[in-house]
Amino acid sequence: MKKTKRFLTTLAALMLAVGGWAADRVVVAAIQNGTVTASNVAADGEQTVTLTVTPAADYFITAADITVSKTAPAAQARSRVPGYADGISVSAANVDATGKGTYTFTLPEGYGAYVEASFTERYSLTAVTLSATHFNYDKQEKTVKVVSVKAGTMNVPADSYEVSGNKATNVGTYTVTVTGLGHFKGSATAQFTISKAGLNVEAEDTETGKEVDDVTVLGTVSDDGQSIVIDELVVPATATNEPLTVYIPEQIGGYAVSGISAEAFEGKNITDVYLPDTEQPLTIEEDALPGTANIHTTLALLDDYALMASLKANYEAVKISATVTPENKYWSFSSGVDCELPETLNAFIVYMDNGTPRIVKIEESELVLVDGRRGIKANNGVLLACKNGKGGDEYEILASPGNQQSGVKPSTTDAKSYGNQNQLEPVIESKNYKAGEYLVLKNNAFHSIKSNASKVKACKAVLRINK
Repeated sequence: MKKTKRFLTTLAALMLAVGGWAADRVVVAAIQNGTVTASNVAADGEQTVTLTVTPAADYFITAADITVSKTAPAAQARSRVPGYADGISVSAANVDATGKGTYTFTLPEGYGAYVEASFTERYSLTAVTLSATHFNYDKQEKTVKVVSVKAGTMNVPADSYEVSGNKATNVGTYTVTVTGLGHFKGSATAQFTISKAGLNVEAEDTETGKEVDDVTVLGTVSDDGQSIVIDELVVPATATNEPLTVYIPEQIGGYAVSGISAEAFEGKNITDVYLPDTEQPLTIEEDALPGTANIHTTLALLDDYALMASLKANYEAVKISATVTPENKYWSFSSGVDCELPETLNAFIVYMDNGTPRIVKIEESELVLVDGRRGIKANNGVLLACKNGKGGDEYEILASPGNQQSGVKPSTTDAKSYGNQNQLEPVIESKNYKAGEYLVLKNNAFHSIKSNASKVKACKAVLRINK
């Protein structure tokens, strides 16, 4: 009796340990942080068993985390215990990224199975690294790439997170959110900005000539990253009310300046603006520059800016000018607009006399513009001479409003205002002149153009050899 009682007690303990395997071929152990249930199987024969696995919130599982051990039938219970032999492999059948779904294994004939599972807490995302954190505004949509995601020290694979907020067009600060998938939970963020390029420009107090520090411009960079349009002039608070002279360079921060947007200088006390020496005039929008400001440019672009519709107020107030310092006594000149001539300069026509250029002074009575100013009429080639008998002095040439109206391109025809005898032709736009047919002025003397590829700059004049 004692032996029988001891045997029954041992068998009961064994059945308790395996969760009742003798009554059911597949037994699932007690599991934390998720659930596992097995499909019903027949009492004998080889069987395919399906496990339905559900991780708890914020946990995951893989097939490797599920262990299936063979168990002996009841007749061999005294000599066999759960897990006594090789395990049975488990395959994922249909699962999501957290491992939730179904798994299968093959149960051999004559054996039962003991199923154990271990769920792991999903790893929290901690950091995001972006491909770029700053862009210059260029009106184009920007897409920032996620190059690295971390969960502590662990690198998170790209298929284990999703990205949002990584596209933007307008100026601002944007947040990229990376949300964990599968084995990873939570989210991590990083920011990127789109801003107008902020670059320093030279400025000075107009009254004192003292340099003003920290004057910058904000601008829109072109699609190709080569040029910039100035959108706003930023003046430090200490210079808000000071009369300022601003110098716009040809390039800012490596970008070629191509234009100035409307209201870029609004609210600033700007008295003078110096525009850069560029091949083509800047595109200046309406109300970009104060209509009361003096606009300074090069001789070559004087007529372009004078006739620009957005600078009409400056033109009509005779506030668009070019400053020149000739190296020699004589220099040739032309413009697509009437230009006021300083008293310290005389003007001449030139014609060929038996193959020799003959210089004839233009009478003062002929140097009268529509508005009564002393000057050179538009679209005429003339020779100017410094009254000091040499070069080196600085002269200001003012665009004078006359018959030329704002909003039109400068005419390139020869107006011939100083008689048919004058063989100087205006060069309104840079162009090539045929070799052997024209002379150009250099070091106070006219020389032949020797190559058809020789381009003469705008605002000069060329001497035609034959009428």
